[in-house]
Amino acid sequence: MVLELWITPSLFYPFLNKNQGNVAFDSHSFCEVMEKRGKEMNDPNYANKWMRAHWDSWYNETHIEQLAERGIKRVRLPIGDWTINQYNHYKGCMDGAAEKIEWMLDTCFQHQIGVLLDVHTARDSQNGFDNSGLRQNTTWKNDTYF
Repeated sequence: MVLELWITPSLFYPFLNKNQGNVAFDSHSFCEVMEKRGKEMNDPNYANKWMRAHWDSWYNETHIEQLAERGIKRVRLPIGDWTINQYNHYKGCMDGAAEKIEWMLDTCFQHQIGVLLDVHTARDSQNGFDNSGLRQNTTWKNDTYF
């Protein structure tokens, strides 16, 4: 549920050889660029169509059945902080994410597989890497550690 370039490089192929502002490398920039393309094509659901197709192909009931047949007891599901309360470019782009997560929980339950929900991102990026949803330069506010 959180896009990472190294996990699904094919999802990012449409951005190869594009100029700045038309390149995506994380969830935020993916939504931003696809929203822009949708406006150019007069299709306000363009970004969300891509996300829903990705979610539906990334895991389906057959995959979960196969995991259960192999004796898998638990899976980890990374989710974005935008899943429930979308903001910025996630609005519209990530519509249906909460429902897909609910589907995953229900389907895994049916196959006796537990799910670890991993809130994998923090608003505005916790580490500056694509796995935080937004790759950017991150500046720590102070030198105090927990």
